[in-house]
Amino acid sequence: MASVGKWQWYDYPELTSTNDEALRLCSADNHNFVVITAERQTNGRGRRGRSWIGLDGNLFMSQILPWPQKEYGFLCMITSLAILQVICRFCPAADVKLKWPNDVLLCGKKVSGILLEVGANQKTVCGVGVNIAAAPQNADILYPTTSLRDCGTDCNRTEFMKQYLQQFDLLCSDYAENGGEFISELWQKFAHHQGELLTVRTPQKEISGLYQGLDANGFLLLQTADKKIITIGAGDVFTAQRKES
Repeated sequence: MASVGKWQWYDYPELTSTNDEALRLCSADNHNFVVITAERQTNGRGRRGRSWIGLDGNLFMSQILPWPQKEYGFLCMITSLAILQVICRFCPAADVKLKWPNDVLLCGKKVSGILLEVGANQKTVCGVGVNIAAAPQNADILYPTTSLRDCGTDCNRTEFMKQYLQQFDLLCSDYAENGGEFISELWQKFAHHQGELLTVRTPQKEISGLYQGLDANGFLLLQTADKKIITIGAGDVFTAQRKES
């Protein structure tokens, strides 16, 4: 075990999933602010039970922290903002954007993923995957993918993780001091353009509409063809150009 700022850091040669290990640690003890990484992940998972393909050299990381479930939307925003800020440090000229609810796009392609899970002892597990060295290519992947290396950036998973935790802690301080509105406004500076046509796939249906920002809880607001504003709490978002992907 090592330390990165306030975080206790456990790094493993191989895990099935860093989230699995984080959930185990939540049940075994009551430590706050733990980060778990692995050189290799054999059975990673993403949102809605999808698999997360782990390629060597990429970042597989899970954080254990106290965070109320009702504020998970803001945790997603903080996490994706921290990833974006680190990518901008390593590749200042690159086109980096945020896609609701939790994706970071590099040069128009997905470069990271986030999975939040509820742990024991009132803990939250925040799983993060970042394509550092390679991007998975698979017919089942919903959105085109890329990696930092594909975009000409050379860094390693440990360098990225340490800078990420620094940015994450700064954003959490901003959230504590200034509230969710501050984080939401910051997130929206890097996200969809007002009035951009989006399509959201939920387990029940597919909804298209014009992006109208986020509500006070970080939920997506869309204006449908009949001019109604609807609120969406979860779903897979596609821009008009990417809907067919």
